[in-house]
Amino acid sequence: RYEYRYDRSLRGLVKYVGKHLLRDWYVNRHRRRFRALIRTKARTKTIIVPSQHTKYSLLDAFPAADDVRVLYSPQQTAATTAGTEPLEDAGIVLGQYVLLVSGGRWIKNAYRAVHALDTLFDRHSSLDLHVVVAGVEDAASVFGTLRNRSRFHFFDYVERPVLESLYRHAHSLLYPTLNE
Repeated sequence: RYEYRYDRSLRGLVKYVGKHLLRDWYVNRHRRRFRALIRTKARTKTIIVPSQHTKYSLLDAFPAADDVRVLYSPQQTAATTAGTEPLEDAGIVLGQYVLLVSGGRWIKNAYRAVHALDTLFDRHSSLDLHVVVAGVEDAASVFGTLRNRSRFHFFDYVERPVLESLYRHAHSLLYPTLNE
């Protein structure tokens, strides 16, 4: 029910209402698409997906899938040595923040996590933590007004070295996704 907060355009509203009013049609439409993908007559039936989650979601829905392989991004996979300058420039103290990623995707549930943390800060004002939310383009329209706004730092898309630095220096990761 929070999906509409992430795309407040007319197109987003129509999509949200349509998905809820025509739920069965929407779900069956996606099942038909995946079924067609699996039944494709080709030289090989290997399906390449970007994550283990996607692989097992596909296999759960379509156990007859022949070969589903996970191929991660072709970008560099070795750890990079990112500096902490972007974090320090934003006033973020290393080791004293909770990290939320994919904040711009409703299915990742950052909306409720941010508001729960805001309530936590109301109740425990002496708690010496901040919150970093990565991957959110328009924080004000998605998350609305926060009572403890100075404790929250919102970033749009961040480059891989910065993201690795965010993970490395976080006090903790909060990832309350709705589908994983």
